[in-house]
Amino acid sequence: MHFFCYKLLSFVKNLRLIRILQTLSPAEMRKFKKYVCSPVHNQHKDTIRLFELLHQYYPDFESEELDRHAVFSSLFPNRPYDDQKLRSLRKYLFDLLIDFITDLEIEQYPLVRQSYKLKALHYRHLEKEFIQYLKKERKQLEAYPYRNADYFLAKYFLEDEVLVYQMSKSRWAMDQPQSVIQALNHFYLSEKLRYCVSMMNIQQIFKVEKEIPMYEEVVQYCRNHLASLPPIIQAYYHLLSLNQEEDAHQHFVVLKQLGQTQFTSFPSDDWINIYYSMINYCHHRYLAGDIGFLSEMLDLYAVMLERKLLLEDGFLSTHNYKNITTLGLRLGKYEWTESFIETYKDYIQPQFRQGIYSYNLAHLYFYQQKYRQALRLLNQIDFIDTFYRISYNILQLKIYYECNEAEALLSLCESFRTFIRRKKELTASVKKSYTNFAKYVRALFMVKIGIDKRADKLKDKIENCDALTERQWVLQKLADLSHKAEKAVS
Repeated sequence: MHFFCYKLLSFVKNLRLIRILQTLSPAEMRKFKKYVCSPVHNQHKDTIRLFELLHQYYPDFESEELDRHAVFSSLFPNRPYDDQKLRSLRKYLFDLLIDFITDLEIEQYPLVRQSYKLKALHYRHLEKEFIQYLKKERKQLEAYPYRNADYFLAKYFLEDEVLVYQMSKSRWAMDQPQSVIQALNHFYLSEKLRYCVSMMNIQQIFKVEKEIPMYEEVVQYCRNHLASLPPIIQAYYHLLSLNQEEDAHQHFVVLKQLGQTQFTSFPSDDWINIYYSMINYCHHRYLAGDIGFLSEMLDLYAVMLERKLLLEDGFLSTHNYKNITTLGLRLGKYEWTESFIETYKDYIQPQFRQGIYSYNLAHLYFYQQKYRQALRLLNQIDFIDTFYRISYNILQLKIYYECNEAEALLSLCESFRTFIRRKKELTASVKKSYTNFAKYVRALFMVKIGIDKRADKLKDKIENCDALTERQWVLQKLADLSHKAEKAVS
């Protein structure tokens, strides 16, 4: 956010006008200039003059010339300052700006606009033109590349307008209302199921249960008519069933097949939702002990990478970069992972790039048992957010354990547990899983260096611990210690 001088604050007390103007791209600003100057949208010359004055300071709008008295003097020389008049001008320009950005959004949905052309022609009793445009709009609608909720909504609007027109001419047939109902039904089901999936995900995250109206009826209808429903509805039905039924894996398999055969049928937003939900399903199965789902997760991420579904404004999120790296390492695909780290480094936002790259490369070195190289990279990292900081500290603890760095390990165990306790954004169960990790790493290390001899009791505690991050690594280290002890006895 920009921090404007006091004089600018006095011009626009709440910065609404300036804040929205700053969101306009250069191309949008040029378009807005034409919009303001068009007599179709605005016939108030003083509003045009106010816009032209502000336009000089785009995009930062940081100037003492934007003091309200200076602005008024520029607009109305030799006239005493009139605060109410300036407020009115600001409001006129603000309202124009809101109308403009609204029109920009409407332009993103050409399908819905088409039906209003037919409505306008029908309203004016232009039958010949109505028929001509109807053929054109139907052709354009069928040429639309996706069969998603937007398509079915547009089809409903179009067919509804046709039905109204035909009824006014006493020409309607029995199949016409059916076409309208079917389009509306497909729109409703695709959107209803999509929202049900979102609600289920939210309820799982926050551990709450709330009734979703008509949920059972909608699911039952889809189950009974699934083969005749469009692929978008089938996809969300199977997605919803992942966490609801015993045969969840069958739904998972069908979703993977739909991803291969129907990818071009839905826009990227739908596929992003679908793939992330499938990844979450795999993650839950992995946590439940199904190790094979690690590979499934990596495969899903690989598909999303290939189809550019993970890039937002050309950038890969830091957490997806880390998740993919971690999956590759746990599966032992070191060469693939190293290639991924190097290939996608430049897709990380510049302000985070070096720190994120160094952490993930250090993670690779750790798995390759290049502990000192990993530690040197970690020591170079400046930027780290809360969740990367947690992963960063966990990796440090693992390296200290492997390198027998007693002082560093014991110190970090305490500071890490304090850090976790202070993080209010973490849930109690998540905090417990992290603090337990620090607790058991310390306990394992005490056994490793010979201070504590109670490895068997430690094993029982770890195996019965209900909240423990990096459980597999902890159990592996415990197994190594047990094997070493047995070997020493024999």
